[in-house]
Amino acid sequence: KKGKIFTTSDIMSLNWTERNSNTTNDLNDLRIHSNPVLIISFAVGNNGTIVRSFDKGHTWTLLNSGITEDLLSVDFVNGTFDTTLIAVGKSGRIIKSTNGGNNWFQQISNTQKNLRDVFFVNSETGYVCGDTGVVLKTTDGGVNWQPADVTDSVQFGGFPVNKFNFYNSQYGYAVGGAIDI
Repeated sequence: KKGKIFTTSDIMSLNWTERNSNTTNDLNDLRIHSNPVLIISFAVGNNGTIVRSFDKGHTWTLLNSGITEDLLSVDFVNGTFDTTLIAVGKSGRIIKSTNGGNNWFQQISNTQKNLRDVFFVNSETGYVCGDTGVVLKTTDGGVNWQPADVTDSVQFGGFPVNKFNFYNSQYGYAVGGAIDI
């Protein structure tokens, strides 16, 4: 079955409970953030699917992303709890919400390559990676995206960059690889 979300609350993660995600589309990524008052979760998936939970993942609401392309990753722009989010996906799609996921707006990526991951290191600086070594960077909170200058340190050689993580705005790790057909 598709669209599955499971939660656990035991420290050893031995017991998992299936939750109703309100979608049958595949879900590809999940982000959870909390502050002293609220735990908010977002999951993204195929056919532009976005679901949100405000109650530790017990109930999920299907949101309107405004697109039909598969979404592969989502992140909070501030890297912590914030109402601004970016989601990325196939065919170069980048969408942004500034009101906690209620409304989503398309951003210009200048690529048709599949975008596989998005990661923000602070409220202004974020990165997107994808097929054939695409790496994009924003320095204005996701309003504008430009190719990142990675040539000084590494050439991805056309391999897809699937995921990355940064510990500040300059230093990070990327993983990926080629697919044999």
